[in-house]
Amino acid sequence: MIAGAEFAAANKFLGGMGELSNTAGKLYALDLAGSFAGAFLTAIFFVPLLGIQNALLFVALLKLSSLVLFFSIKEGI
Repeated sequence: MIAGAEFAAANKFLGGMGELSNTAGKLYALDLAGSFAGAFLTAIFFVPLLGIQNALLFVALLKLSSLVLFFSIKEGI
């Protein structure tokens, strides 16, 4: 549910950068590329190197850092 909210927020944030369908298409393409990279890196590197528990913690921290980055850019910090 949170990932869906991220997509909607990013679409609204970048909505002023051109046609809405163009922006949504680019965001969706980046979302798919990120999903592929995340699944690949998790299965091939993170779980074997860190174990399941530490890999989950690492991904959660990575997700939190992206949220902080998003809000800092939005606020103009």
